[in-house]
Amino acid sequence: MTDEHQPPQLTAEELNRGNPNHDAFWQARGLKKRPKDWQQRIAHEKAARAKQLQREQKEAARQARIEREQAAEARALRDRRAGLPAAGEIEALEAEYDPFRRSRDRRGGAP
Repeated sequence: MTDEHQPPQLTAEELNRGNPNHDAFWQARGLKKRPKDWQQRIAHEKAARAKQLQREQKEAARQARIEREQAAEARALRDRRAGLPAAGEIEALEAEYDPFRRSRDRRGGAP
């Protein structure tokens, strides 16, 4: 073998410097590109981070939904105590008066 095929001799400090995600890091150590196992490890770490982020987002969405439901229940309870009709009752009342509203709207405004 000639000298150009020999990997350069690096000190311990030089070996620890650099970014192993870049091919230049491995070329300085005599390899053409990153080893396959390194690439697989990086891919697994990326996938694990993505899964963890997805889990956190799912949990945050679930917590937000639970908080919204609890707030809606609290509003419904407060409205019931105040004697106001529930949301379903309001829709029923609106449906009952809907024909009158439509005839008024056709005439061009409130009587």
